[in-house]
Amino acid sequence: MTLFDDPGMQLVSNDNGGMDDLYDLQPTERSDRSPPLAIAPPLANTIPITKPRSLPATEPPVPSKKPVTSNKIGASKYLRRKDPCVIQQGELWEIEQGFVKALTWDEQGCVLTQGIWGPGDFVGLPLGHITPYEILCMSTVQVKVHTLAHGYPYEFLWDQAQQSQELLSLFRCRCVENRLLDALWWLAKRFGTSKSGGRLTGITLTHQELADLVGSTRVTITRMLRQLETSGKLERVNRQFLLKDSTHNPQMRGDCL
Repeated sequence: MTLFDDPGMQLVSNDNGGMDDLYDLQPTERSDRSPPLAIAPPLANTIPITKPRSLPATEPPVPSKKPVTSNKIGASKYLRRKDPCVIQQGELWEIEQGFVKALTWDEQGCVLTQGIWGPGDFVGLPLGHITPYEILCMSTVQVKVHTLAHGYPYEFLWDQAQQSQELLSLFRCRCVENRLLDALWWLAKRFGTSKSGGRLTGITLTHQELADLVGSTRVTITRMLRQLETSGKLERVNRQFLLKDSTHNPQMRGDCL
């Protein structure tokens, strides 16, 4: 039995006739057919539509520092302040003591800090094509050299990306004083320790190093530090800075927009 043998179907001719008739098949009226089935309403009408919930603001997840998978762990190296860190391709240096910084500069000699690392951090070659680029010791440094087995580990890449974003956000502040204060808080949260009424920066920096960090001049930084001390926003403690809790603002400042 074919489609055309069904007595419930008939051909309906179009005005133009031809092969189009084959596609205009309609059922004829039959009394013995069951009544048409009721069509259910659309699903959207039976399920209430709710607005998506707004998720609370949370801190980004920080991966735990796991041991770096390496083919070889070399002996510890010792470097003095201002010594360059000559890192070879395929190496990561684990800092056991001291601090290092990465620098770049333009044709006019303006220096820009690309990152600062301390005890427990890993430092390697830049991920991007940055020229010139130099890693210098900020103090006496002891490092352990790891020869990588399979590229950079996830924890190292995370730290590089996070630190670059945090340093970049400092330059949204047009006010140099607020930019300096934010940079000191960034250092205190990364390397410092809590103390009664505030937090220590945990690292010793010269006025020139602070100027390179915030994109200013040494003379300006010296004047700003004196103003912050006079206003009671920070104190000098053993060549470090003690930042008062009242000056901490986790949100972006209004003049930084």
